[in-house]
Amino acid sequence: MLIEAQGDMLGPCAVVIGVGLNCSLPLYLEQRINQPASALDQVCADVPTRNQLLAAVLQAQADVLDEFAQAGFLQNSARSGSAIMPNKIYRFG
Repeated sequence: MLIEAQGDMLGPCAVVIGVGLNCSLPLYLEQRINQPASALDQVCADVPTRNQLLAAVLQAQADVLDEFAQAGFLQNSARSGSAIMPNKIYRFG
């Protein structure tokens, strides 16, 4: 996840949020990456469809952004250990 913010973090600001997920990672590509990497098909018994995945990611982001709007940056980070994503696990199916 990449987050770029402009403005005042204690006041008005604009944020762009980018998310990248590997649905699959062929061995020949994994061997060329010089850092740890994984994919959903390596950790999910039943890989969600792209539509299911998008829906879950968008819902999780909406939940976090709602919390952020109510509690702000410091409250959210103190509660969850992360200012961006709370410590939640989302399951599919």
